[in-house]
Amino acid sequence: MSPQNATYPAAVLVVDDDAFFLQYVGAVLRKAGFYVLSASSPGDAIEIESIYPGTIRLLLSDVVMPDMTGPDLAATLTARRRGLRVLLMSACDAFHTPLLRPGWRFVQKPFGPEALARMVSDAL
Repeated sequence: MSPQNATYPAAVLVVDDDAFFLQYVGAVLRKAGFYVLSASSPGDAIEIESIYPGTIRLLLSDVVMPDMTGPDLAATLTARRRGLRVLLMSACDAFHTPLLRPGWRFVQKPFGPEALARMVSDAL
């Protein structure tokens, strides 16, 4: 572990424009032992990524958001942080799932707390 990361835990960056769902996901993941950074928009996520000095291990992002899609956000952040894993989520049906780059994963909303913790663990 580098001195830079000794103070800052490895994090999961959760992005969703639905405030209730963002709070739910954050609470579930914190209870499961993950360090969570939360953003209510892609712009906020980019700002958090740019100032967080620790490792961000996973981007867990909604697919459909104002101003930028989850896949576009994932492409932006993975270009800036090598090794960042991506788990996209959406309530859209199977006919409207996003195009995934190699290594990216997708999960259908809704999901329960145990399933969420397991999916994040699996993605890491």
